[in-house]
This record gives sequence, structure tokens and C-alpha cells, in this order.
Amino acid sequence: MYSPRLTSTGWKHCGRNFSATTLVVSSDDRGEHVGQALLNAARGLLAGWGIQVMTISVIAGNEGALRFYRREGASDYLHTLIMPVLQPPTPG
Repeated sequence: MYSPRLTSTGWKHCGRNFSATTLVVSSDDRGEHVGQALLNAARGLLAGWGIQVMTISVIAGNEGALRFYRREGASDYLHTLIMPVLQPPTPG
């Protein structure tokens, strides 16, 4: 049986805000409910801290992660875009 442990590496708890910088399941372990175990462990930890809502960022194009989180009850809330600060020169 897999028993996830959350450590300080990659996780921050600052007051009532919580940030998980990375939750990754290797391709060999996909389909084994490892991601669900990690997410459930995170939910239990957050609930223990009194946090009621978490936000999750997914890299654009990672449809598998989107399906997973939606299946676990997540819904679209915010779309974040990135762009260069300086515009590239126009040809001509």
C-alpha cells in the first residue's frame, strides 16, 4: 500500500495560504492511484490547518492533469497567461 508523506520540500504554508509547487506522478505509476493518494494527503493536511479551498495550476496542454483534477472536484476558476515583457523587433 502506498502511503504518501508531505514534506517541506516543494510545499509552503504561509498563514492561511498554501502553495504546492509541484505534484508529479511518474509515468510508471500512473493508473495506480498515486496521484489520488497524494491529493488526498494534501487535502487532509490543508483541512487540518483550517484551509477550505485550494487553487491548482496546470501547465497548458496537460490535458491528463486537467481531467484528473476535474474528476477530483476541481473546476475552472482563472486562466493565467504569460508573455514576454519586451516585444520582439518587427521584421522590415
